[in-house]
Amino acid sequence: MAYDRDVWVEIDKAKLINNYSEIRRLADKVDENIKVCTVLKGNAEGMGALNVAKVLEEQPRPPYMYAVATVGEALELRTFIKEKDILTLGYCSEDGYDTAIENDITLPMYMGDAMRKLDEHAAKMGKKALVHIAVNSGMNRIGFAVNEETADMVAELWKLPNLDIRGIFTHIATADEPDKSRARKQKDTFEKFLEMLKARGVTLPIVHAANSPSTFEFPEVYYDMIRPGVSLTGNCDINPEYNWGDAHLMNCYKLKAKLGNVLDIHPGDGVSYNFTFIADRDMTIGLLPLGHADGFTKMFENGNFFVTIRGHRCPLIGTMCMDHCLIDLTNVPDPQVGEEIVIYGDGSTTGPYDGGDGTGDGAMSVSEVAEKRGASNVDEVMCNINSKRVPRRMV
Repeated sequence: MAYDRDVWVEIDKAKLINNYSEIRRLADKVDENIKVCTVLKGNAEGMGALNVAKVLEEQPRPPYMYAVATVGEALELRTFIKEKDILTLGYCSEDGYDTAIENDITLPMYMGDAMRKLDEHAAKMGKKALVHIAVNSGMNRIGFAVNEETADMVAELWKLPNLDIRGIFTHIATADEPDKSRARKQKDTFEKFLEMLKARGVTLPIVHAANSPSTFEFPEVYYDMIRPGVSLTGNCDINPEYNWGDAHLMNCYKLKAKLGNVLDIHPGDGVSYNFTFIADRDMTIGLLPLGHADGFTKMFENGNFFVTIRGHRCPLIGTMCMDHCLIDLTNVPDPQVGEEIVIYGDGSTTGPYDGGDGTGDGAMSVSEVAEKRGASNVDEVMCNINSKRVPRRMV
């Protein structure tokens, strides 16, 4: 392996395949004809979109298509995915229409004027623009409103000659809640709009609504295709009531580094900028080559976080630097420069020390890190690790 840096995100290929296979199995339980659109936005939740796509394309039943957030993400994925549809799920201004058309990137459309402009661009280029229609079923983010007037408009827009409309979709915002009443209200609203379009003679292409929570908790919205994303990582939501059904998912995402220095300090010695940590005893400390420029939050300074070496907990001490931080190695027997540090790992209860059960590395899981940071979901933690500075490795 070519050298890049001594901190990296490690993706367990076997566990990634397991997670995809479990998702495929759940779809097959409902209907073997249900398609899978694998969502790789946010650099595949921080795993590395190209790395993940290459693994999934090797599977006996690879994804039918892929989805990302932006045209830029789609262009990167298009370097490997040559034939399959790649759907962007976020806003694209008219500035991006020609690029999308030229590279056969599918755009979500949810405004009449935008669809007409896209049709004009496609006509000038002599190509069809690929489209999925977005419907606002209640999340109030993007999508055509559900009413008779809008249904009339969409039915007319469907006839635009230079658009190839391949799908219609919505997004279920509350499928991870134990009470599914709000999710069912969105489902009913979406289906009402589908019926309005059918009544106007619109032949619906692929219908899809199920994100990861819906895939595991709300199969009523599987329709023709599901859109799993974060579930590929195997990390569950921080909501303790979240239910993955009978799926056996495995965490395939870890953040690791190599120990960069070992030194002894004594009572009264300061550590890092402004000496915000001062030793009150003889200590051994070490260098973790990861800092806030990598997306490692300064909230974790001075004892608010720990990493593990050989299962031993090592608290962060002192002010976090841009590229480095310091850890307390006092409880690690004979620490060695170059040995492995686990930053995000199997979970705090899995280590051989500090009361763990000895089944894992004992470092905080992504879910635990999200909770500690006050993040709303695990995506934020994984996506925040800077992909330009921290390489992704498939193992």
